[in-house]
Amino acid sequence: MAIYYSAIEGKRGFYDSDIHAVIPEGAVEITAEEHKNLLQAALDQNKIITPNENGYPTLTDRPAPTAPTASKLIEIANANIKKQITVIESNRQPRALREATLTGDLTRLTEIENEITALRAQLQ
Repeated sequence: MAIYYSAIEGKRGFYDSDIHAVIPEGAVEITAEEHKNLLQAALDQNKIITPNENGYPTLTDRPAPTAPTASKLIEIANANIKKQITVIESNRQPRALREATLTGDLTRLTEIENEITALRAQLQ
């Protein structure tokens, strides 16, 4: 058994000759002990395994999490508003419509329609 590490983007990772029929060209051979130590250290130290300048696996710090962009926050907010509208339109609005039909009282239906209009106004 031989263990290899490929630094090639899209094929980056470890390859075991007993498991993988094809080892990416340029992959470097490492010992089973190095492989085991890298995996354990990555877990213990909360690091990631990346290639060094020679293509050998090494531990590096995880990149800092990035804050969502303004457009992503707007996308999330819009999705939440649309969910609220869907719930109202599929649950509360039909009940209010039935109630208005039976009683002639449009108060609840009007409130719901105003709520939906207010939510739609929040969409960006």
